[in-house]
Amino acid sequence: MIIALSSPGINYNLGSGHNEGPASPSSVLFHSYSEFINSHMQMIIAGAIIFSIIIIILVIFGIIARAGLLKSIDAVLKNKPVGFKAGMREGKKYLGRLFVLGLTISFLILASVIVLATPVAFVLINKAFVTGIFLGILAFIILIPVMILCSFLKVYGNIYVVLGELSAWNALEKAYELFRKNILASIIMWLLFIPIGFALMLAIIMIIIPLSLLFLAAGFGLHSVAGTHGAIITACVGAICFLAIVLSVRSIYETFIQSAWYLFFLEIAKPKVEEMVSEEALEKKEETLPVPDPVKTIGVEK
Repeated sequence: MIIALSSPGINYNLGSGHNEGPASPSSVLFHSYSEFINSHMQMIIAGAIIFSIIIIILVIFGIIARAGLLKSIDAVLKNKPVGFKAGMREGKKYLGRLFVLGLTISFLILASVIVLATPVAFVLINKAFVTGIFLGILAFIILIPVMILCSFLKVYGNIYVVLGELSAWNALEKAYELFRKNILASIIMWLLFIPIGFALMLAIIMIIIPLSLLFLAAGFGLHSVAGTHGAIITACVGAICFLAIVLSVRSIYETFIQSAWYLFFLEIAKPKVEEMVSEEALEKKEETLPVPDPVKTIGVEK
């Protein structure tokens, strides 16, 4: 779309023609952006490719780190030695299964959005705006529990994959069963994290605002000295600093959240596990009991 808008076929005469008045500020701004995009097209494409590669790497690293974090938390609770390298090495084993799990949940969300949005779009196309707004609100209300369910499927599914050594599909089944039997407790636990997330967002904003003003002033200063290249360098340095801050804060937050969810998972899943273990032990005990001698038993009865 940007390429089409900035193509030579669309030109704005910024001069004072015979029947034209002075150019509007929006036309001047659009023309400046078009010239910048045309003159830096290769740099923009390269930046987009690099940005996409970085996002993919971060997603993969995030999956491995989450699995390694769960393994590390489990090792700490069991008084086992733990380290960053060991956790990441363990996390690599679950990359494929966690990726499939996340992809399945994302597909479930996307399918739900498409199913709910299709009738709304059809009604709006036919210009039935009142009905379309009503259906849109109804679809949004229906989508909320779906999103909540998917979030719990991901949390519990990750734990089942990493600590239960289950496949992605079996982990989804176990996660759904666990959530179905502990809906109220799970939602209460989820609600407790809302003020924590809000406080974290507020803290990030309070850090980013002064840094933004600082880099904005530096960008204007370098732009007056080195031109556009100076402003681009300042923007890149600022983006790297913001990314480092966000990743640092998020790492602390993720460690706390994963630890809390793991302990909560143990609380709601442990009674069921202990019950299964006791039943298995009782069965084994019954199997190992000595079989009474029928002759002695009959004699005692007589």
